[in-house]
Amino acid sequence: MLLVKATAIVLAAGSGSRMGTGVKKQYLILEGIPVLGHVLKVLEKSTVIKSVVVVVGPGEEGYCRVAVVEKLGLKKVIAIVPGGKERQDSVYNGLLALSPDTGLVVIHDGARPFL
Repeated sequence: MLLVKATAIVLAAGSGSRMGTGVKKQYLILEGIPVLGHVLKVLEKSTVIKSVVVVVGPGEEGYCRVAVVEKLGLKKVIAIVPGGKERQDSVYNGLLALSPDTGLVVIHDGARPFL
């Protein structure tokens, strides 16, 4: 049994430009919900992960909250924060949103739905 608080940081701030679609790949619909939603649903069901921080493109915080988190009824998402210029900047922004009692952090790509 895990005795430390585990939080997941889900990176979903990428532009998805190589995908060649008008919609970023983390928001593309897969089986009726956004790709990012599949990632968050797995973390929501996890008995190990106690909370989730989602990092999105700057200005996408509200959209993510409404279109993904609220729509799917996710309760473990404690923060949605803007990403940075580079991936490591986005990770850092996610780390800044963690609660002080976090003991373990896992990082996952929000455009990779099959955990």
